[in-house]
Amino acid sequence: MICSKLTGSKRIYVTLTKNERLKYITFYGKNGQRLKQIDLFSPAHTVDGKKVATPHTHFGYLHLEGGTRERMTVAESKLIEKVLNMWENHMGKL
Repeated sequence: MICSKLTGSKRIYVTLTKNERLKYITFYGKNGQRLKQIDLFSPAHTVDGKKVATPHTHFGYLHLEGGTRERMTVAESKLIEKVLNMWENHMGKL
């Protein structure tokens, strides 16, 4: 199971915009709590008084709850690449 090996998460969901563009990748733990969210494509927003461009990672449910990391880890970058490729393949088959 690729998601557990890469992230330690039990479930990973991808949220789409109304235009079917990938917006977030959200990670949930074994007891259902949200662990982190990677914002893929969204307008830059302010965290701790600083503009943060996408992609970036938020820990917990709220942007300021567990902190924000502006750089992706190697595992997160690989997962983003995999999700983007899967989505492009899916859209190409429609």
